[in-house]
Amino acid sequence: MKKRGLSSIVATVLIILLVIVAIGIVWAVLKPSITKSAQSANLDCIKIDLELEAMNCSAGQFRVTSKAGDVTKLRFVTESATDSKVQDKVVSIKQLASTVVTLTETETVMPRINMTQAKVTAILVSEDGTEKICEIPATASCS
Repeated sequence: MKKRGLSSIVATVLIILLVIVAIGIVWAVLKPSITKSAQSANLDCIKIDLELEAMNCSAGQFRVTSKAGDVTKLRFVTESATDSKVQDKVVSIKQLASTVVTLTETETVMPRINMTQAKVTAILVSEDGTEKICEIPATASCS
């Protein structure tokens, strides 16, 4: 009788150990993909909401408003029917504030009279200096 009681305890302990080992194996397989997904998702970009207004496209003047989040660097893309040009600008826009950004002739498509639209998106700079470009731009038409 005593042997039967011990064998059921040993079997229970072995089943518990097998379950723990199986959980460890599953975690070892899933952890790298979970970590990679978490690193690629940048929740800070969700907090940024920009609005772009073309004040005078032929002079390269645009009003950028931050409806949500503070912005310190912007990426402008100016486009014509045949060309596009990318330009980064350092700015200081607090939440719910706006600023007028003037792009020089070398920073926009030329001639400016042919500019059809402009896009702007935020560039987030981390503490270690790495930059993350937010993917959803604000767009303004130049017509």
